[in-house]
Amino acid sequence: MYGYVSINRATLDEGQIARFRAAYCGLCHALRRRYGQVSRLTLSYDMTVLAILLSSLYEEEDETERRRCGLHPLKACDVRRGECFDYAADMSVIVAWHKAQDDWHDDRSVPHAALSRALRPRLEKVRLLYPDTVRLVDDAVSELTLLEAQPMTDLDAAANCTGSILSQIYDMRGDFWSGALRTIGHALGRFIYIMDAYDDLNDDIKRGLPNPLKRMREKAGFEEEIYEILTAETAVCSAAFEQLPLIRDTDLLRNVFYGGVWRRWAALHPDEQKGNQRKE
Repeated sequence: MYGYVSINRATLDEGQIARFRAAYCGLCHALRRRYGQVSRLTLSYDMTVLAILLSSLYEEEDETERRRCGLHPLKACDVRRGECFDYAADMSVIVAWHKAQDDWHDDRSVPHAALSRALRPRLEKVRLLYPDTVRLVDDAVSELTLLEAQPMTDLDAAANCTGSILSQIYDMRGDFWSGALRTIGHALGRFIYIMDAYDDLNDDIKRGLPNPLKRMREKAGFEEEIYEILTAETAVCSAAFEQLPLIRDTDLLRNVFYGGVWRRWAALHPDEQKGNQRKE
C-alpha cells in the first residue's frame, strides 16, 4: 500500500516543499514520541499526506517548531505537530504491520519478520485506541488474502478491500465530513491496489504468482484500459477532495491528488511523458 501517494516536486515552489518536509518530519517525531524509535521505520509520504489533509480540514492550529534528530543532528528542521499528526502516526503502525506481515509471507525475509515482531506490541497499543479501525483493517486484509489465493482474482473485489482500509483510515472523527473523506480513501485505496498490481505484473508472471491483471493483459488495448480505470479512480478521489472546505495547503494537496499519485505511472511510461511534453 505504500509508495504511490507522493508529491510532484517539479510543480511545487520552495515554500510548498518546505511545508511538506515539515509535515514529514512532524509525522516522524510523532511516531517516535508515541511508539519509540523503531516506529520511525513506518514513516511514509502516504500518511504524511493524510496528516496534512486532516490538519487542514479541521483547522488544526499550525504548530511548528525547530528540532534536531538523530538523522539530522547538525541542522534543526521545522516540525509540525498536532492531533492529526498523532492520528497519522497511529494509522502508520496499523498499515506498516500488515505490510511487514505481507512482505514476510511473500519472501520470508528476516528483516520483514523482525519488523513485524517489533511492531506487534505497538499495534496492540493502537488497538486499544481504535479497536474498530484495527478490526476492520484485519478483516479487509484477511479477505484480500483469500481473494489473492484464487487462481483468477476478481480485480474489483480485491481493490475494494484496499479501498475499505483507506476509507476507514481517512475517516478520523466520524463526523459531517465522513462521506467525503471515506470517498477519498476508498478511491485512493482502489487506485493504489490497481497501480500496484500493474507495477508488479511482469514480475508476478515471471515468478508464477497470482495477479488479477493477468487475464486483462491478454486483451487488446490493455494499457489504455488500465489507464482509464486509474483515471476514473483519481477523478472520484479528486471530486470528493474538492468538496472539503480546506483553508491551508490546498495547492499542495492538489499536487498530490492530481499529479503525485501518477509518478509511478510516469516512470513506467517515459516515452509517453516525453510525448506529452512535446505536445505542450
